[in-house]
Amino acid sequence: MTVLIANNVSSSLAAPISASATSMTVVSGTRFPVLTAGQYFYATIIASTGTIEIVKVTVRSGNAMNIVRAQDGTNAQAFLAGARVEMRINAASVREIVSDQNTPLEARLTTAEGEIDALQAADIALDARLDTAEAEIDVLQAFDTTLGTSAGSNSVGFLQAGTGATARTSQDKMRDLVSVKDFGAVGDGVTDDTAAIQAAINTGKALFFPQGTYLVGDLSGSTNQQTFRGEGGYKSLLRKKSGATNILVHSGNFVVFQGLAFRGIITDSTTNVVLNGYNWEMINCNNDTGLGLLIDATEPGAFLIQGGTYNNDAASGDCIRLGNPAGTVTQNYGRVTDMVMSSSNVYLTLYGCGTCSIWGGQIGGLKSLDGSGGASAYGLTISGARITGDITVNGSANIICGNKMGAACTITLGSSGNFYFGNGDSGCTVVNPGNANNYMVRQVATGSQITMRVGADAAYSDFGVDYTLGNVALPGNANFLNDKRIAFYDSTNTLQNGLRLTSGNDWIVGANNGANFMTLTSGSVGIYTSVGGNQITITDTTKFAPFPDGTINLGGAANRWATVYATTGTINTSDARDKHDIRPLSEKEKTVGVALRGLIRAYKWNAGASETYVGVIAQDVIAAFEAEGLNASNYGIVDNSGERLGVRYDQVFAFIIGSI
Repeated sequence: MTVLIANNVSSSLAAPISASATSMTVVSGTRFPVLTAGQYFYATIIASTGTIEIVKVTVRSGNAMNIVRAQDGTNAQAFLAGARVEMRINAASVREIVSDQNTPLEARLTTAEGEIDALQAADIALDARLDTAEAEIDVLQAFDTTLGTSAGSNSVGFLQAGTGATARTSQDKMRDLVSVKDFGAVGDGVTDDTAAIQAAINTGKALFFPQGTYLVGDLSGSTNQQTFRGEGGYKSLLRKKSGATNILVHSGNFVVFQGLAFRGIITDSTTNVVLNGYNWEMINCNNDTGLGLLIDATEPGAFLIQGGTYNNDAASGDCIRLGNPAGTVTQNYGRVTDMVMSSSNVYLTLYGCGTCSIWGGQIGGLKSLDGSGGASAYGLTISGARITGDITVNGSANIICGNKMGAACTITLGSSGNFYFGNGDSGCTVVNPGNANNYMVRQVATGSQITMRVGADAAYSDFGVDYTLGNVALPGNANFLNDKRIAFYDSTNTLQNGLRLTSGNDWIVGANNGANFMTLTSGSVGIYTSVGGNQITITDTTKFAPFPDGTINLGGAANRWATVYATTGTINTSDARDKHDIRPLSEKEKTVGVALRGLIRAYKWNAGASETYVGVIAQDVIAAFEAEGLNASNYGIVDNSGERLGVRYDQVFAFIIGSI
C-alpha cells in the first residue's frame, strides 16, 4: 500500500463523529487526494480545544471518507461539527514513505525534511488564516444570535427615500407606531385581549389595530393627542367582554379614533365609549349594539364625528350624548357630518350646545338642551340631513334648513331667533313656544298653487304662489319700510313705480311717464292726477286746480256732471291782457240777442228728475244765428263737440244783454 501526502489541504467536519465512528464527512473534500486501490493518506482532526487525533483515510468519495482511528500514537475521541481536518506530515507517514522507497535513506530523509520544512511553513500561514476566519465566524455567529433577539432590529439600519433623510435603526423606525399585537393581542374574538391592549395604550403612542376582533373591557387612557387607528369598516373591531362596564374610557384631549368599530352586548345598558376630554375626533368609526349609550362625552368641546354608523338596540332614549346634562358652561362647538343612525326612536342629544353643526347623513331623533346647571343651548345648525325622529332645540339662533324629515315628526323650536325653512316636512308638526321672533316657512301644498306656511302649526299664516299664472295670495297685510316701493315693468320692460311712500310721507301712485300713466301724489306736495302730462292738483287747502293752465275740461258732452253745488258762481277770465280783436256787437249780432230773448222755453229732461227747467234749446240758438246769416260755431255760445249739443249760458246772457 502507498501513502499519499499533499500540501495545504484542509477542511472541517460537516457533522460530529463519535469516538467509535469509522467514517466522517467534511465540508469540502475536493483538495484531498483521490485514492485508488492500495492508496491511503493520513488526516489530522483538531478540536476547538486544541486536542488532536490522527486517522488513516482509506477511501474517499467526494466529501465522505472511510477512516481508521487512533493512528500514530493518538487516541480515538469524539469531535463536533466544525472541527478542523488537515493533511499534516506526521511520523507514520514519513516512516511509510521511507519504507516504500528504494532510494538511499539519507537522500530520502533529506527530501522529506525539506518537504516537512515547507509544509510547516505553509502550516504556520494556514494557522494564521484559520485564526482570522475563526474570528470572523465568531463575529457572524454573535450577529446571527443578536438578530434572533428583541434587540436584533437595532442592528439593522433604515434610510427613508428622499433628499435630507436621516439614517435610523429599523427598531427606531418601527417604534413610530405601536401595534396592539406588539403587546400580545390576538384579535381572534375569543382570547381576552384587555391586558395586551391596555399595555399598548399605556405607551401613550399612536396605536394601530390590525384586522381582527379584540375581546376587551374597561380599557382606559389619559394621554393627550393619542391616536387609535384601525383598518376601516368592521375589520378592526373592539367587542365588549361579558361583565365589563365600558369598552373604553379616555380622558385625554385631542384624541383621534379612525377606522375602528366598537360593539357592545345586546342586553347590556352600560356605555360603550366614554370620552371625558375635549376636542376629540371620531372619523369613519362604527359603534353599535347594546341598550345604553354608544358614546358619552361630558366635555366634548370642538368635537368631530365624521362618517360611520351608530345604532343601539334601545327602543327609545339617548343613543349618543354630547355634553353634561348638569353642565354650567356652554362649551360644545363641534360638528357631526355624514353620520348614519338607522333608528328614529333614539336620539343624538347635545347639552350646552354653542354653535354646533350637523351636516348630511341620517339622524334619528335630535335634541339640543340646556344643562341643568346653567349651560345654555343655542346656535345649532342642521342642514342637508335626513332626520327620521322628533327634533327639540332649545335657545336661540338655531338654523334648520334643507333637511328631509321623517313622516309625522314633531319639530319644537327654541326661545327666539330660530330659522326653520326649506325642509321637506310633509306630515310633520312644527311647534313654536309662543315666540314671534322665530322665522318659520314651510310648503304645505303642492300643484300649480304652492302654499307656504309662515309660523308654527298652532299659529300660522298661509300664502300661495300660482306659478302658472304668476299670482301671489297673501293671508293678511303686506308691510313695507318707509321710502320703499312696489314697482311694475311696462310693455317696454322698463321698471315703473306702482306705489311708494316717500321719506317725507308723500304717497305716489303710478308714474308720470307718458300718456298711458296716471300718478296720484299726496302729502306735503298735495294730491294730483296726471294723464299724459296734464295734471289736476290740490296744492294746498284752498283750491283744486288743473295744470297746465286752461287745458283741461271739467266733464264732456258724453261725461256730464248731474248737479254742481257751489257756494258762489263760476268766475270766467275777462282780463283784457288775455283778449284780442275787441269790438262792439254788430247789428246782426244784436238781432240774434233779441231773438234769443224770445227763445227761452220751459222743459223737462228725458232722463232724471221730473222737475221743470227754463232755458234755451241749442238747435233754436243755432237757427237764430243762421236767420241772420251767421254761423253759431264761430261763437263760443254753442258746444257741438259731441253727439249732444250744449250752450254756454254766460254767452247767451251776454248776447241778450248786448241787444238791450
